[in-house]
Amino acid sequence: MITTTGLADRLDGHDVAVIDIKDPRINTQPNTNLPGPPR
Repeated sequence: MITTTGLADRLDGHDVAVIDIKDPRINTQPNTNLPGPPR
């Protein structure tokens, strides 16, 4: 689930991973494309 911290509490009690799109650590992660399907 992708959300902001302001809405994340609505997901309490649900078995989902929450990604805060405003988390500054996201910018430190690589942004390479995923590999395509094998040919």
